[in-house]
Amino acid sequence: LGMAGSAATVALIGLGFYFNIRTSYYYWIVYAVQGLFQASGWPAVVALTGPWLGKGKRGLAMGIWNAHTSVGNIMGNVIGGAGLSINMSGFDCGNNWPMAFILAGCVMTGINLIAVIVLKSNPNSVGLDDLSAEEPEKELHNSIDEIGMESEDEKKKDTRPTFVRALCTPGLIEFAICLFFCKLVAYTFIYWGPTYVSHNGLDATEASSYANFFDYGGIIGGIAAGFVSDRLMSKAWA
Repeated sequence: LGMAGSAATVALIGLGFYFNIRTSYYYWIVYAVQGLFQASGWPAVVALTGPWLGKGKRGLAMGIWNAHTSVGNIMGNVIGGAGLSINMSGFDCGNNWPMAFILAGCVMTGINLIAVIVLKSNPNSVGLDDLSAEEPEKELHNSIDEIGMESEDEKKKDTRPTFVRALCTPGLIEFAICLFFCKLVAYTFIYWGPTYVSHNGLDATEASSYANFFDYGGIIGGIAAGFVSDRLMSKAWA
């Protein structure tokens, strides 16, 4: 549902030109709705991957899985560059921005249909064991106590909202701050990289291709960090 909504809103941005919509409020609203749909992505995919991964190699597996963000950025640059280069009435080659959005929305819709058809939410649905449940219940409770979470008695006494309790999870705020700055740097390269490169005399397609090198490094770095985290006592060092 989240991916289908994201695809639709991306296409609506490009279709706004053909609908002759000139008000900026339309684009603000569509972008805001797109953000709501995209926000559903991470919680859902993390919940889906958990049952498929064991404890010992989770870092490497998540590093490989997380490469999808960089692969998606690369595809976005390539698809966007291809859309910009489509010749249509009223646009010069390399500046067809509505088609860049529409083409991206169409590709996302196709991938979404594939995911709906082939994606299995749990290993049990295909006759495999749920790897997230490998540890005995006693060991699981011990590990929870070690990271400083509340005991069952404390939880019963605690009347704070679930969101507030989630914010009190050890390490959550620190991780969120680190991720904020990582995203700040990443999206600076993603959004401004092609523009900067194109100002050096390259067309839109070539500029998008050169900007992809940032994400090539992201794929290698993410997998390497996952591999290292599986071998360190403190995974935060990775």
